[in-house]
Amino acid sequence: MCLPKPHLKFVSYMQVICIILVVLGHSFHLYPDGRYGESLVIKKMIYSFHMPAFMFVSGFLMCYSSLSVGNRNDKGVFYFFVQKFSRLLLPYLVLTAVTFIPRASLNFMADDNISIDWMSFIEGFFIRKQMLIPYFWFVQASFLLLVFSYSCIKILVRYNVNRNWSIALLMILFFMLPLSEIRWTAFFSLDMAIELGLYFCLGIIYANWFDKIDLFIKWDSLIICALFIGGFMGAFFVPLNYWTSMLCAILGIGMVISLAHIIENRKITVFDHLTGANYMIFLLSWYFNVLAQQVLAYFVTIPWYVHTLLSLFSGIYVPYAAYIWLRNKQNSKIGRITAVLLGQKFPKKQYSIKM
Repeated sequence: MCLPKPHLKFVSYMQVICIILVVLGHSFHLYPDGRYGESLVIKKMIYSFHMPAFMFVSGFLMCYSSLSVGNRNDKGVFYFFVQKFSRLLLPYLVLTAVTFIPRASLNFMADDNISIDWMSFIEGFFIRKQMLIPYFWFVQASFLLLVFSYSCIKILVRYNVNRNWSIALLMILFFMLPLSEIRWTAFFSLDMAIELGLYFCLGIIYANWFDKIDLFIKWDSLIICALFIGGFMGAFFVPLNYWTSMLCAILGIGMVISLAHIIENRKITVFDHLTGANYMIFLLSWYFNVLAQQVLAYFVTIPWYVHTLLSLFSGIYVPYAAYIWLRNKQNSKIGRITAVLLGQKFPKKQYSIKM
């Protein structure tokens, strides 16, 4: 009998660490540098690795849950496409549609204007720089990487290419594509999928061989964690180019893996309540980032750091409260409909969000 894959708690902690960094990175909008906090070293550090780390986790979960040998839930490429569409794109389409009119009506508070016409409405779904909710480029890029990578590996294996060689070929592809001189289109965030594909593949590689990798790297060692942090700091403070940026991102990912293992193995429970809610936080945090910063600043004058703290905590805990409410209502009609529209799943024993 094929038993279900065991839940890896450190992956849930990685997701929590990443979503906290995402919300924090979006909470410096009113920093008085005229560039939304881009001059802050902490924001530059966060942006150097937090989305690569999220893509790493997505690749890991795809390989671990959907490409595992003997997986009885694997029903083929089309089923995987439908599953990821309902999980990722349906919430994105629903939230973009319901946000369009309210967002356009608040142009006087926003940094840019949205025209109330059909062209703006359609472009808001497909063109990255025209998106109503800018953070949702990650949903598009993640969907493209998931479907493309899963399909490629399944097709290659079907034609008798060794599974490990299939993963290696995919890794080589995503290593080479960003080096090409092709200007990738921003349509449906294809350019970001190409840019982050390498880290997605690293997640696949770790999932495929993590039991062997973990024999050589003692992730929960404070010394290992300190080495990753030191390496990251060293890479971050050298002149950035393609290669140093890649090194910085990879060391940042290693730092997150190590921290997640330390949290798990040392039984640190401070993040336990957020495990499982990361996707809901990602979907809804933008609304509270905006309310706590642009909207609030229109009515009152308070220090920028107060806006930042309000944005951080409301961006995490209001969506978290929505997640708890929905989890408690999952057996009701409104709960089931809302869960489908927001791509939420609530397993009976484990609450783990997979992207």
